[in-house]
Amino acid sequence: MFTWHFFTGGRPIDPVGQQCHRGPMTDLEIVMSKPFVNLTEYNTLRQRLLDAIVDTTLVAVRTREVVLRSINGSLNAVFTQFSPAERELLQAPICEKKNAADIETALTSLRSFYLEGARGLFGCGLAQQYVQVILDALESNSPVVKVEGMCAVILWATLVEADSTDA
Repeated sequence: MFTWHFFTGGRPIDPVGQQCHRGPMTDLEIVMSKPFVNLTEYNTLRQRLLDAIVDTTLVAVRTREVVLRSINGSLNAVFTQFSPAERELLQAPICEKKNAADIETALTSLRSFYLEGARGLFGCGLAQQYVQVILDALESNSPVVKVEGMCAVILWATLVEADSTDA
């Protein structure tokens, strides 16, 4: 008689192990982890998304999950500035992922602000067609796509913030 032992899902028993991302953070993630100086109107959206995105307080995990949901999802074409090598570097197992429906529910009250934030990206150098792609994502019926849209707004704002603080 055979006995099969298998794991049927849920969070890992010990998410602190080597298999889970714990850092280091990229320069872009460091910018995302701090309040924006130039794009202060995005700070509330940034902080609320970072608070809702994963089940841990580790900022390295929070910022990485925002980046991964942006570049690995349906909006990845908006982020052409990430080279294949950078995309590969960013790939990391996030053990504390949250369900997109839970994230969307936590951020529902900010929906109109994310839409306004996406529109504001046009003035920050994002092409109109990409702004429209993000707006379409934010208006989607899919919680997964909506969360990708929220992450895209914050990641693009982070890119603009990083460029403006470098200048």
